[in-house]
Amino acid sequence: MTALRRQLEAAEPDLRATLIDSLASNAQQGNDPATAEDLAWAILRFGLARPALRRYLIGDADIQAAEQATLVAVALRISSWRAEGSFAAWLQQVATNEARQLIRAESRHAQRRELLDTDGGLDTAPGEGFINRVSSMIANEQAVQAQLALLSDPLRHALVLREYQGLTYDEIATQLGLPLSTAKTHVRRARMALADALIASQLP
Repeated sequence: MTALRRQLEAAEPDLRATLIDSLASNAQQGNDPATAEDLAWAILRFGLARPALRRYLIGDADIQAAEQATLVAVALRISSWRAEGSFAAWLQQVATNEARQLIRAESRHAQRRELLDTDGGLDTAPGEGFINRVSSMIANEQAVQAQLALLSDPLRHALVLREYQGLTYDEIATQLGLPLSTAKTHVRRARMALADALIASQLP
């Protein structure tokens, strides 16, 4: 362990914050790769990005993925940090952006799966669907239900049948008296609307 890392380990929180600001300022100049490595180490060692990530994400795997993405973003964007503000505050915004991007990527992934699910056979088991995945990432069941209630009736009914009751698209179409293509469209649009609403509800 380097002398700087030992110093950071031993420092009280206020002094550590000052030392990290200084470290970030040095990393910003880009003259010493070791400085950037020390900054990344400090972000991970002291969980500096995690308060922001935990505002949006719950699952450990999602938090770790967003934390790694935050490290990359810091390395790429450190020149945009204005040293008159604290590095920690800037880092929180970077981490927030990465968490939100992860959520949006998950939403897009669900939409792609929806388009590929032409026979209604994928993702039909209750408890393993999009709502539960999104709620585990950024909210809790109460928040999901609150946003779900705001969807229009056709979209909400289709999504509940798909995600909570585990019906196939054929079964949804039959139960709601819709063409199969319309049933799929309702579910897809409901997922998109719910994801967007949950993201918006978590914004400061």
